[in-house]
Amino acid sequence: MWLAFYPLWFFTFLLGLCSLFMMIRHMKYLRLHWKTYIWPAFAFIVTVSLLVYPILRRYLIVKDLMGPRQWAEISVFLPTWQTYLLPTAESVFYRSLLFDKFSPLFLRHSELCMFSGFVVLAAPILFLLTRRVDKVDSKWASLMSGILFGLLTLMILTLRWGVDVSSFSLWQMVIERVPGANAIRAVGRVSLTLQLFSALLLSYSLTVIQGRFKQGWIISMALAISVLMENAVVHRYVFPVAMSEDRIAALAAEIEASGKNCSVFHRSFQPDSFPFRE
Repeated sequence: MWLAFYPLWFFTFLLGLCSLFMMIRHMKYLRLHWKTYIWPAFAFIVTVSLLVYPILRRYLIVKDLMGPRQWAEISVFLPTWQTYLLPTAESVFYRSLLFDKFSPLFLRHSELCMFSGFVVLAAPILFLLTRRVDKVDSKWASLMSGILFGLLTLMILTLRWGVDVSSFSLWQMVIERVPGANAIRAVGRVSLTLQLFSALLLSYSLTVIQGRFKQGWIISMALAISVLMENAVVHRYVFPVAMSEDRIAALAAEIEASGKNCSVFHRSFQPDSFPFRE
C-alpha cells in the first residue's frame, strides 16, 4: 500500500509544480483561451482522483490511526547531495574505486542509495544545451522546461543541509502546508519520480541531438550505453512480501494474546538477516 502511495504522491506533487510553471509562463495565452482547456482539465482531475482514491483512502485510514510522522523520524531519511553523487558499493562500474572506504554509513541504507549515474544527473544541463538548438518542436521544448522546473524544485525542497541536529531542510515547510506530505517517512523514495522525469529530459535531448547533428546517433548511443553501465549493480536488496506477512501475523498473535484491555503495545522485530543493521 505505501509502495504505491509514495511514488503517487511525489508524482502528483511534481506534476503540480510543472503545471504551475506552465501556467505562469503562458498566462497571457490561457487568459485568451481558458474556455478551451477548462473542461478537459476538469475531466482529467476528476478521472485521476477517482483512480487514486482507493489507494489514498486505505493509506489515510491507517495514517489517522497512527497519527502524522514526526520530524525527527522524517529528517533522517532526507537525501543530501552525497546521496545523489556517490555511487554505492554494489555498483559494477564504480566498485573498483572502493567507495566503501569513504562513503558515509547512511549511504548504505537502501532508502538513501539514490545515485542514478552522472549522465542522468547531467540531464538538466544537457537539456539546456540542446534547448538552444531545437527550433522545430517548440511545444515539446516548452513542456520539457516545465518538467525541468518541477524536477529541480522538488530536489531542492527534499534536500537536507547539514548533519545531525544542525541539519536544515525546506521539506519541513512542505509537510506543514501540503496535504499528505507528513505521512511520508522515507522521503528518499522521491528518487523514483526524479529518475522518471530525468529520463524524459534525457530522451528529449537525445532526440534533438539525433535530428540536428550528422553523427548525432553516435552521441546518443554512447550516452544511452553509459546510463546502463552506471546503473548496473552487483546485486540488489529484495524484501519478500512473505517475510513482512510473517512478521505481521506474529505481531497480531502477540497482541491477541496480550488481552483486550491492553491499551499500549510495542514490539520491535529485528531479525539478524535484515540488511543495514549495524
